Amino acid sequence: VVPTTDMTTTAPVTPSTNKITVQTNRETYSQGNPIVLFGKVSTVVDNDLISLKISKDGSVIDTQSFKPTSKGEYTKLVISSGNLWDSTGNYRVDASYDGATSTSNFYFTSSIS
Repeated sequence: VVPTTDMTTTAPVTPSTNKITVQTNRETYSQGNPIVLFGKVSTVVDNDLISLKISKDGSVIDTQSFKPTSKGEYTKLVISSGNLWDSTGNYRVDASYDGATSTSNFYFTSSIS
């Protein structure tokens, strides 16, 4: 009897070639200001969602998931009010889509004591 070897192979995971951008309409905001987040993906993937996350010092302030337009564009509005927006400082926006990621930053001034 000749031993057989399982010749099953798996295809290597191909990294995404997709790209995403994220920007804000301003560099600084104050309590209650609308924050406009916008950007574009290079290739629209059916049924995949863009994920946006705003955080400060690792604490998540806001998250949103949605589909881009058929042209790969998106615009989202976030109102900077409520008890999570209680700290002045630098905030980070992380965008991800189909394995691609992008980051933007802004400065926020809180009026909550």
